Amino acid sequence: MYLLIVFLPLITSLIVLLLGKTIGRSGSTFIIMFGMIINLFIAICLFIEISFGSTISKIYFFEWLNFGILTINIGFYFDTITTTMLFIVIFISFFVHLYSIEYMNYDPAYTRFLSYLSLFTFFMIFLVVSDNYLQMFIGREGVGLSSYLLISFWYTRILANKAAIKAMLINRIGDLALLTAMAIMFVVFGSLNYNVVFLIAQYVTDLQYIFFNTYIDLISLICLLLFIGAMGKSAQMGLHVWLPDAMEGPTPVSALIHAATMVTAGVFLVIRSCFIFEYSTSILLFISFVGGATALFSSIIGAFQFDIKKIVAYSTCSQLGYMFFSAGLSIYTISLFHLFNHAFFKALLFLSMGSVIHGLADEQDFRRMGGLAFLFPLTYISVLIGSIALIAVPYLTGFFSKDLILELSFAFFNVMSIFIYFIGTFAAFLTAFYSTRLIFWIFLSNLNSYKSYVYDIHEPRVSMSFTLIMLCIFSIFAGFCFNEAFGGIGSNFWSNSIYINALNFSTFEAEFDLFFLKLLPLFISMFGVIVYRFVIKDELYYFLFDNSFFNKLHFFFNKAMLFDYLYNYVFNYYVLFLSYSLFYKKFEKGLFEFFGPVYISNLFIRIWNCFLQLNTGLVYNYVFNMIFIMTILIVFFEFIVWLDIVVIINLIVGHQMLTWIFKTNNNNVASR
Repeated sequence: MYLLIVFLPLITSLIVLLLGKTIGRSGSTFIIMFGMIINLFIAICLFIEISFGSTISKIYFFEWLNFGILTINIGFYFDTITTTMLFIVIFISFFVHLYSIEYMNYDPAYTRFLSYLSLFTFFMIFLVVSDNYLQMFIGREGVGLSSYLLISFWYTRILANKAAIKAMLINRIGDLALLTAMAIMFVVFGSLNYNVVFLIAQYVTDLQYIFFNTYIDLISLICLLLFIGAMGKSAQMGLHVWLPDAMEGPTPVSALIHAATMVTAGVFLVIRSCFIFEYSTSILLFISFVGGATALFSSIIGAFQFDIKKIVAYSTCSQLGYMFFSAGLSIYTISLFHLFNHAFFKALLFLSMGSVIHGLADEQDFRRMGGLAFLFPLTYISVLIGSIALIAVPYLTGFFSKDLILELSFAFFNVMSIFIYFIGTFAAFLTAFYSTRLIFWIFLSNLNSYKSYVYDIHEPRVSMSFTLIMLCIFSIFAGFCFNEAFGGIGSNFWSNSIYINALNFSTFEAEFDLFFLKLLPLFISMFGVIVYRFVIKDELYYFLFDNSFFNKLHFFFNKAMLFDYLYNYVFNYYVLFLSYSLFYKKFEKGLFEFFGPVYISNLFIRIWNCFLQLNTGLVYNYVFNMIFIMTILIVFFEFIVWLDIVVIINLIVGHQMLTWIFKTNNNNVASR
């Protein structure tokens, strides 16, 4: 059963990829969905058995690498973190597959799409169940490959190809940091296995490395590199630029990437490595700061977008920021709880947006929508439920984790935690603002779409509708059902997989927060809804848009604070300019080539020309050349012989001198 849940998606993916044309669309759909149903059943069984039973299972599969000093086994590790992630990944993946049956039904490459989705699911499962960092790295690379294939699925579109390449390149930065961290881990711990690394971590906390007369804490360095690796996958500020562009892929891909798979890999890495991070307070503070900054930054940008998929994408960045800054405050359990809850309502939002796009002939700009509440009743209800769960309205799924993160962050009672609390609260205000804006423009404003689109509008059919209904149910009840197990005080749900240093534990301190501070995020979120709905009306919005200052400010935020401009026209441009004009033209084609192959070849040509000039055809010139060369050789050999004689004489004299010195010292000692 344990191996089946790992390899079944790979088997079904290969069957459909190789035999898709033979078995047809219906056969491919049956094989893929049959495999996903079995996997979902096994995931639920493992979740109940291991997570609620507080047990651990480890499977040794085979020995992969053996270099004497380093042995890497392919093995699978099942604990509470693993089974929780498995349930999220497989549950969301199952419904994305089900949704894709109708959404991609008319695409000519339908079977290839299903195969790529299953391949994506396999690599994410492989990443989650790995028992060592190198095997987990292989899963990360597989997830990156699958995301490239899915983002560029419509490969005839230039933007899709560019977005896929961009995602791969940005993730290479994080992968390089993770590889460096693994190399240092091997030097420090002598292994890359989770259990070995986590057990030894507490004994090497004082280990330092001197670099340019500076002492570097190796545990902090490892944690910093691991976090940079997590930043690349989870699109934290600075390495986030690939995530909005990933919307060029089909909508089910966006739902799978943003809700359960690729972006959660970074958060999973930090939570899985909590045994190391707990011994580096400085890096935990840095993680908190970056997470809080990402939550605020993404919320601001999301409030100025018009593309409905990009708004939800920046919302994902913001929620990932919440997960990271809670992990940086050592609230790993609530961070994973928020990841669990977020998967349901974010998948619901993306698939609901896909339903709108599907019904409006691929229109994504909400300024060309409006008045769809009565034309899309089910989709309207789905977006409404997903949005209010995202806003964290009480007793919906998002409320039980998002507000708890803010409440616990204040409980540290230090400058950083209080600062992050207010950043997260303001980000919650902006989240409510752009969620209300999204609902209003799509469903409640005046109809602003093309007449031909309106005539063809229709609700999704059975598979898409069933998916939206199920995700609505989980977006309402999942947080309530798992609240006590995941985040309750005294719960031993995470006892076999998460370690929190006693100095960083603040769950009990949160009980002493002021009641006003506990309710402040809720009040601020409701205020965000009121501000947009009743204060910022269409007339005021267009008035501000005509204002030159607001126009420039809007352009700045709409273009994502010009991060792409910064990368393209500052870093990329000058790096390419220096690479060509300085290093290539001046050094490689200039100095290196002149003093390298060109100089050597010219030197031999000159020597050869000198020898050619000696070929005069006159006998007395040849006799003179022979006598001159023989004289040079005799002098050279005589010099060598003279050097040998001098060396031998020096050795003899030195030996005699040393013998006399030792004898004199011995006589002096004896006389004393």
